[in-house]
Amino acid sequence: MPVNRKQIRRANYAAIQTLYHQRRKDAASAVLDGSWKDLYKGNCGLPPDAEQYWKQVLSAPKHVDSRPSRVIVPSDWSLIEPITGEEVGRTVRSMGNSSPGLDKLTPRMLRRFNANRLLLTSAWRSSKLRCNLLRTRVRSVRHGHGGQTILCRGNCGQPDSLVHILQSCWITHDARCARHNRVARELAKRLRRLGYTVFEELRAPTSTSFIKPDLIAVRERRATVIDVSIVSDGRGVTVWNEKKQKYGADEFSLAIISALRAIGCDVDFLVHQPMIISYRGICFPQSAKAVIGLGLSKVTVSDLCLLAIVGSLCTYDTFMRGTWR
Repeated sequence: MPVNRKQIRRANYAAIQTLYHQRRKDAASAVLDGSWKDLYKGNCGLPPDAEQYWKQVLSAPKHVDSRPSRVIVPSDWSLIEPITGEEVGRTVRSMGNSSPGLDKLTPRMLRRFNANRLLLTSAWRSSKLRCNLLRTRVRSVRHGHGGQTILCRGNCGQPDSLVHILQSCWITHDARCARHNRVARELAKRLRRLGYTVFEELRAPTSTSFIKPDLIAVRERRATVIDVSIVSDGRGVTVWNEKKQKYGADEFSLAIISALRAIGCDVDFLVHQPMIISYRGICFPQSAKAVIGLGLSKVTVSDLCLLAIVGSLCTYDTFMRGTWR
């Protein structure tokens, strides 16, 4: 039984949490009217004269320490030397090519990054996404919050896991498409800066239907087909092989070359390089190597991974807003 105010406060916290898991409406009412602070009705065990005791203690005259004080550190402000702008500039220039962390990022590389694109809260949530720590029903049950179902709140019949939310739930379909399109458009913009002629979702008719790759980058009569995919963990190799097999077929390659020639773009050679990034912002190594081979920098690959992370967080927020109950 609680015997002091701190234990009573903890008992009230436990009581309101139990009430929340049992009857959420009653818990909300208790929080709004302030009655949750009185959920515990037990005896606090304080002595009857406690109030009188503390009144005497607080009203007693103050005792001044008459012992002489010793000066440990000189208090002369003239000893403090100001830091000049020249010293700051010299220090920044000397550390420009050093990498203090394990990520090998130098200050010069960090200055290229637009800090306005990722606030502190987003950085914290991005770390939780990379570590698979965002709140889901599966994770809540795993950590002892029993008494509830683990099935998706969108009535999909699947476990309410982070992979399901970010990769397959019907509620997040539009958000997933926006995440994919954001990465594809940014990649197309970076390729155009390098002098490539980029076609987005060019329809190439085949014998039975048509194909529509995300990007076709053409330069010096050489075409590179880039299909962007945001995949779950462990599916990078599978998706890479599927994309290579699909667009490597002779029928599809000839269809793309014919579609390009039909719009006045002569192509003699065609290759396919899938761009595969996981929903946690991890680029497939073969994709990173292929994109860098096109002339893009490692910073560009990092930016594309960052866009995938931001898109996954937006997808997660869409799911949480759409399934509030």
